[in-house]
Amino acid sequence: MVYLPKACKPCGRSLEGERAQRVVSKRQVLALPQPKREVTEHQMGDIEGCGCVQQGADPPAIRASVPYGAGGRGLVTNLSGAHNMPLAQLCCLVADCYGDEVKSEPVETALAAGDEVARPLEERSVEPLQQAEVVHCDDTGWRLEGTLQWVDPASNAWDTHFCVHAKRGEAALRSEASGLKAFCGSAVPDGLASSCKCREGRHGLWNAHRVRAVHGWIEPGSQWATAMQTFLLDR
Repeated sequence: MVYLPKACKPCGRSLEGERAQRVVSKRQVLALPQPKREVTEHQMGDIEGCGCVQQGADPPAIRASVPYGAGGRGLVTNLSGAHNMPLAQLCCLVADCYGDEVKSEPVETALAAGDEVARPLEERSVEPLQQAEVVHCDDTGWRLEGTLQWVDPASNAWDTHFCVHAKRGEAALRSEASGLKAFCGSAVPDGLASSCKCREGRHGLWNAHRVRAVHGWIEPGSQWATAMQTFLLDR
């Protein structure tokens, strides 16, 4: 679209119908296209021969009568796994964008399939952590199916592994889901005492926990706590 002046400023005559001599500036508006679903129908035909009717086989990747395709499965997997969107909210978002009522069952099926695809990547992320010299580990609360459970991340500068467990500390870190069950290096956990009991070897403590503990001891005139906090923040 080209916008031109409607009237001449010096004389006021109309400039309707005049052609633009050149474009002197531009403004661009970025618009997102309206989400739209596409339906591809796969038909199985039959052929009569040798005295019997033979029917074409269903496509192996299409197990239900009206399933979601790869794009739909990838979308819900990304929203759930990468953006931590709850199931009910995810269904509402897809329904708002595409105008279809989405039930939880096909979404859960897509998430289960995504988990199977990602499992080899998860296994490859665990091996470098178990062989690392130093690994950081922590836990945080997580609501799963209406109950409080714990997400236990283990990480170094290059790799991160998450597992979910009903308990925190030693029970979670010794479980089969943990990425540190065979770890023998130096662990830097949070301040939870049971996190330091789950393996042999050296243990450290997050510097942030030390700073937080010292901050609680700072009082007017308490020079040692102020000096210690300054020392820790300079490390």
